[in-house]
Amino acid sequence: VFPDHLFVLEFRDQSEYDKRLKAVEYDGNIRHAYAHYEKNRDSLLSAFDNNITTLIGAELSQQEMVRIIRDRLIGKPREDTKFVMPLKIIIMGPPAGGKGTASEVIKEKYGVVHLSTGDILRAEIRNKTELGLTAQSYMDKGDLVPDDLIINMISRRLKEQDCVQQGWLLDGFPRTASQAQYMQKAGIYADAVVLLECPNETVIERISGRRSDPVTGTVYHIKYNPPPTDEIANRLVQRSDDTEEKLMIRLNNYYAQVNSMLQYFPDIVHRVDAAVPMSQVASSVLTALDLVRNPLKII
Repeated sequence: VFPDHLFVLEFRDQSEYDKRLKAVEYDGNIRHAYAHYEKNRDSLLSAFDNNITTLIGAELSQQEMVRIIRDRLIGKPREDTKFVMPLKIIIMGPPAGGKGTASEVIKEKYGVVHLSTGDILRAEIRNKTELGLTAQSYMDKGDLVPDDLIINMISRRLKEQDCVQQGWLLDGFPRTASQAQYMQKAGIYADAVVLLECPNETVIERISGRRSDPVTGTVYHIKYNPPPTDEIANRLVQRSDDTEEKLMIRLNNYYAQVNSMLQYFPDIVHRVDAAVPMSQVASSVLTALDLVRNPLKII
């Protein structure tokens, strides 16, 4: 007896598979079933070589996968059965490295939910959740909010419907190796880490040249966006932490933290030259993410 169709479901990447196995690692029946499947998979499939359709996208919901298989069975063209996975992205970069602009470009193209830890923390406090009130108690004492508390807030936010359906973009988190480790322990996995790279001299030029108008609040740059009149130029002020000396301290701290974090994101870091014009930065970012956001592959 030979079936007309044999559908084989595969995960898009190993990390998702490992995450699901870890969640049920104490279930002996599932461990036994997994070992049995791995042992016999190749020999079993070899008997149905001509009838196999492999669907890459086992992390989809049951409803979505049933729809795809149904469409395949009734003969819809392959392009109609493709499913674009929502992206899960982390973006990192030095001060003035273009993260804000790149994040807007990513959000506009892929429709992901743009999240920062500050926004999540303020929402928890504003809504007087248990996590928010606990975080507020640390802040009231002048203490930093512990990493595990921040991770719990982020994890809960990423499980909300908009993030699940649209994907997400984490901006400004993680900042340390400890936070990256906490993310893994919490089962938070990204599809891609966009790492914007910019030489120190370029960052220093961008930031040290900034001046603000205390009257209007407008921010100028003495080289790239100078004030229109001498009157405005004469009243401009520079932020105390925008000097070259203080910027070097910030940059050294940033690179030390980034270099220690990258070990937690093997094979998903996409380095982008952020010293070029922003249009080129945006193009490079989108090109990298387009390669990550593969549609559901039908082999």
